[in-house]
Amino acid sequence: MDGKNLAQMVWLKKEILLEERRIREMEQENGESVQGGKTADRRRELIQKRRERCVAELTALEQYITSIDDSLTRQIFVYRYAYGMNWLEVAGALGGGNTADGVKKRCQRWLAAHPETAE
Repeated sequence: MDGKNLAQMVWLKKEILLEERRIREMEQENGESVQGGKTADRRRELIQKRRERCVAELTALEQYITSIDDSLTRQIFVYRYAYGMNWLEVAGALGGGNTADGVKKRCQRWLAAHPETAE
């Protein structure tokens, strides 16, 4: 696991919302017209599969963060990757005299020290 994989969390959340919106729109369209048919069903199925894949990926990333045994490090990962904050924002959210460079280094050291948890 690396920062690039973890950074996908924010985008996966957005993609899940997008796919859910597309499904709702298709359901509204099908409710208003008699059309639909196999093509619409197939599109809905593909959108649903894409949404499910995103949910699975997001769940795996959340489980990865949950597995971090140190509370401060886990919070850094949540702020950085689940909320998409930059390092300065992470340090500010944590308070306690943390610096952007300090939280970044803590994150990088944790990732380097735990290669066995990589996917």
